[in-house]
Amino acid sequence: MERKEIVDLYQNYVMAYSQRNDLIRQYRKQAYAERFQREPAVEGGSNLQLPLTRWILDVILERLFLSLFGTQDFVRVVPKSLDDADLAEGLGKIINHYVYPEACYSALSDALLFGEGVLRLGIEIYEERWGKKNKRKRPFWEWLPLENVYFFSPLQDSPEKRGVFWVHYVKKKTVAENFDVDIKSVPETQETPFFLPTSVEEMLPVSMFAGEAEALTKVAEFYIPDEELGYRHVVYLPDADLFLTDEKSVLPFDGAPLFLLRLFPFGSGGLGALLSPIEEELTVYHNQKVDANTFRLMPIYRVVSTSPALRDKENWTAGKKIVVDSPDDVTPLPVQELVTSDRDENFLWELAKLVSGVNELMSGVPSVRGDNTAYEVEVAMAEGSVRFRRFIVFVAQWIRRLIQHELLLLQLMGDEEEIAQICYPKPNPLQLIEPLDILHRFVYNFNTVLTNRQMEIQKWILLRNLLAQEPLFAENRQAQWYLLRQILTAFDVDYRLIIGEKPEEQSPINIQRLIQTLQGGMTNAGQV
Repeated sequence: MERKEIVDLYQNYVMAYSQRNDLIRQYRKQAYAERFQREPAVEGGSNLQLPLTRWILDVILERLFLSLFGTQDFVRVVPKSLDDADLAEGLGKIINHYVYPEACYSALSDALLFGEGVLRLGIEIYEERWGKKNKRKRPFWEWLPLENVYFFSPLQDSPEKRGVFWVHYVKKKTVAENFDVDIKSVPETQETPFFLPTSVEEMLPVSMFAGEAEALTKVAEFYIPDEELGYRHVVYLPDADLFLTDEKSVLPFDGAPLFLLRLFPFGSGGLGALLSPIEEELTVYHNQKVDANTFRLMPIYRVVSTSPALRDKENWTAGKKIVVDSPDDVTPLPVQELVTSDRDENFLWELAKLVSGVNELMSGVPSVRGDNTAYEVEVAMAEGSVRFRRFIVFVAQWIRRLIQHELLLLQLMGDEEEIAQICYPKPNPLQLIEPLDILHRFVYNFNTVLTNRQMEIQKWILLRNLLAQEPLFAENRQAQWYLLRQILTAFDVDYRLIIGEKPEEQSPINIQRLIQTLQGGMTNAGQV
């Protein structure tokens, strides 16, 4: 792909996705309850927006987030071979040390609100402020707003190899230092970056307050599949039509360092599209109800046309004396109570809870009704579990891909000294295994706060009890040590304090006894 094609690709995708981005911004305003502007039907009328989407989003998001990151060690690495137990423990320490829950929280929020969320994986160089002033390399997870990310497939023969570019805003001095360009050739953006208040219609240039070096510039970063190079890494300044870099990707994996999480079917949107019409109608119902009460409490008078009271009618206020010729000049009129019902408003609330699944998802029980049977309660609990497990499965697969690629990145570009400190007293496992071992020799499980922890404990205890009467297990000290280690780890207990390190010696297997055991199992097979 030539550079002119890259420029055309950028312009075409930004223009084609403008409608999508407008919807995303609208749903963000809705979810974060931006000030609702309405012309009340009467002075003092209601001007309230009910934060329905925000409430449902927060309820589901916090449950999902705390289920994954509610423990100190959110990932447990399980080896597929007993000989890799120490390596798995070291990998677990590395993963749990370099975790960024805040970035995951924002990406999960996007995935629930829009149906998709994006995290970026990278390596940054930072300088220690305390102790030795040396520079280290550390991985980072960065949340990218969905409206700034664009996926595409440039290779017709290999459509599965997707390219991507994303737009972000960087200080001009940072661009000048990292890419060795003149700071005056880097233009200041005239757009309002995502993280500034949306109510600001015209952003004043940052250079007016902080100087030219602190001003922001817009950067588009590409990862493009190439038949010869694999993937190209291109950094482009759209406002200056300037390419800062165009080179082969140095990442230790085939693809871009962006990880897409999709919680809803493709193209269906998320909770924003689902709840937007309900929230709008619910807000209208509520404001009309408040306006009706305001009308009912507002005094209405019949005034004789010849009364001097009409001369000052524009300035009537509560407690003011009104000059009349006779008591019959002004007569208060009774106001009939306007027909307003909470039934329609309550119906919309229940509809929103139903379509979002928040009731069953959070509590595992249906809405409280007197006619709920035991069967209905049981079905609702099962449905709540299924919905939540679906989210957990998608998120776990997403984070699993992220941490595997993070280990690949650390193996090639990580700070060996810092990783050695993390794994002490054991050696750095990334120096003892191959890249493919990271993907295939270990299983990456997640500690979902209560359910999975209790299931893990019960699983290992049950397995130990089943094997207790097995002679081969009774003679294998390493197998016994491994099971005890898994049980103690599930209880968050340091196994070294109780059972120590893995025993070196292992009793030889009695082949004759093994054959007799297997023959006995075959003889009893099929008997009741």
